[in-house]
Amino acid sequence: MSSTATGTRIDIAASLAVSAAGGALVAFVLSRIVGLFGFSERGWVPSPRAAISVGAEVLTILLGRTVSVRQRIVGPHCLPLNFSATSCVVVVGGLR
Repeated sequence: MSSTATGTRIDIAASLAVSAAGGALVAFVLSRIVGLFGFSERGWVPSPRAAISVGAEVLTILLGRTVSVRQRIVGPHCLPLNFSATSCVVVVGGLR
């Protein structure tokens, strides 16, 4: 498998994760504001599960976007498990 194909797959996976987490976050907000298909809750009930859910969704969005942007800046040749490659170390070292 070429590094371009692997990079594209990682980018697609990151985009899907961001989309799923974003959809869950929108559904969470809608269920608290106007209700969603007859389902509504108020505030952060059930506590602390609601806060943990929002935190996990926000973290997923941030990490997914970071991976996606990193793939575009650094390129598909620098994968998370490929830090021993000289080109990857040089490029990543230059971004710090």
